[in-house]
Amino acid sequence: MKKIFFAVAIIIVFVIVAFASDSCRNSCAVNKDICLSDCSYNKKGANNWCKDSCMRSYDKCMDRCSK
Repeated sequence: MKKIFFAVAIIIVFVIVAFASDSCRNSCAVNKDICLSDCSYNKKGANNWCKDSCMRSYDKCMDRCSK
């Protein structure tokens, strides 16, 4: 399951890089929200790990937008 999550996250990041900065930031926010809702939906023991992972992905996404 984690492998699928990371594969999807990598694909999303590559798609985001192609966007202009404003739409890039919006895409980051949308992807973060989707990620967090998936964490809540799954309600696994690693829920905090899941949320941390979402936030790390979001931070990396925002860094790419600003370059």
